Amino acid sequence: MGSTKTILCQTRRLDAHPPQPVDEAQEPSTTTRAGPNSNDTYFGFIYGVALRAGLTETEALDAVQTTVITVQKKIAEFKYDPARGNFRGWLTKITKWRISEEFRKRTAARFQVGG
Repeated sequence: MGSTKTILCQTRRLDAHPPQPVDEAQEPSTTTRAGPNSNDTYFGFIYGVALRAGLTETEALDAVQTTVITVQKKIAEFKYDPARGNFRGWLTKITKWRISEEFRKRTAARFQVGG
C-alpha cells in the first residue's frame, strides 16, 4: 500500500504570493496536493516546521490546522510592509505560536492528575 505521508507541494516563494480570500464557488486547484484531505499551498511548509520543532505527526497536523485557521481569521489584517517583514515571516511567527501551544498541551497532559 502507498504511504499517506507523501507530501507534494507546489514550489514557489512563499512571500511572493500571499493567500487571497477564497471564492467558495471556485473549484479547488488540482495542481497543488499538500497532504491528506488538503489543497493548502502552505501545508508542507507549516507541517515541516512543526516536525523539525519536535512535534509528533499528529501534533504537527494539529499545528497545521490551528495555524491555517488563525491565518484565515487574520489575513485581512496582514499588510505587506518591507520594513516589518514579509508574508512568510508572518506565517512563520503564527506557526511557531501554534507549535508552542502543542508543546504546552503535551506538558499539561503529562502532568494531568486523575482520570
